[in-house]
Amino acid sequence: LAALPAKLPPVLPLPRPAPEPPRKIVPAINWEQFMGVKGFAYVGGLALFLGIAFAIQYSFEHNLISPALRMAIGFIIGLGVLVGGVLLSRKGNYPALSQTLCATGVLILYAVTFACRSIYHFEFFGAIPTFLMMALITATAFALAVRLNAMVVAILGMLGGFLTPVLLSTGVDNPPGLFGYIAILDAGLILVSLNRRWYFLTALAAVGTSF
Repeated sequence: LAALPAKLPPVLPLPRPAPEPPRKIVPAINWEQFMGVKGFAYVGGLALFLGIAFAIQYSFEHNLISPALRMAIGFIIGLGVLVGGVLLSRKGNYPALSQTLCATGVLILYAVTFACRSIYHFEFFGAIPTFLMMALITATAFALAVRLNAMVVAILGMLGGFLTPVLLSTGVDNPPGLFGYIAILDAGLILVSLNRRWYFLTALAAVGTSF
């Protein structure tokens, strides 16, 4: 006992390990959902559009109904599919199906409007009314893309917007009208890309503007 020191040295705490830097969590792509749910939904929407197009062509070849009635039915179906997609999105259980219906409705409205102008040459569908109608469809597509977080609707609206001056060209140069419309279209695309962080839309807008 006499050999022991009178006071033991204090026990020092062990040093704590340095904390690991936070890891960046990269969201994994759910390929199963994309290929299984969204893939089949997009294919179904395309099949619906092609079915309507072939039905109109069949009625045209066999003269079953008048051209005005065909186009009226096309507008009703397009608006019905579009409204159905918006109503379905409120339930929140079928996002892929609702986005597909909205995209299909936008595509049908573009096609029917173009057919009224370029195929049937209806008197009401002059250059300016048809242009305003297709611009309205484009604006509706952008609004739905933001509201439903539907990228495919935004892309379809962008394609339709840039193709509108090409499809409705009268052969007369109008630089102020053309570039004014393109400027408004680009501004809408920029707003959509900033709102939903789809920054690739700005690059596609630059390509469309150059085209």
